[in-house]
Amino acid sequence: MFGNLSDYLFNYRPLSFAVWGYPFLASAILALIYWAIVRFYIKRLDIVYRGPARKLKTLAFYYGFISLIFYFVRYERIPYLSMRFLLWLWIVGYGLLTFLILYLEFKKIPNKRAQMIEREKKKRYLEF
Repeated sequence: MFGNLSDYLFNYRPLSFAVWGYPFLASAILALIYWAIVRFYIKRLDIVYRGPARKLKTLAFYYGFISLIFYFVRYERIPYLSMRFLLWLWIVGYGLLTFLILYLEFKKIPNKRAQMIEREKKKRYLEF
């Protein structure tokens, strides 16, 4: 069992994508499209949501760009760089890092909202 798994993961020149290649390519392209759209519309968002939107924009760019590199490397079957292990490491590591960053960003939203409401109350009170 583990012999086949190690052959699968560490084959230094695996065949090109069979099933998951096009969805992987589509996800990378969609991430870059999302990055371009958010880049132009981020100023229209509520101030509270701009921080998470900036993080998502940056994460989408990195995912799209690096995934396109991995797709190209795998499509060209470049030895050692096209190993499935590197691709799986990228996907799992990116998923965990994205979850952690977004969790921490969305955890800050209630505090930011409360600070904005407090600032508005002080502004109304101090204006004559």
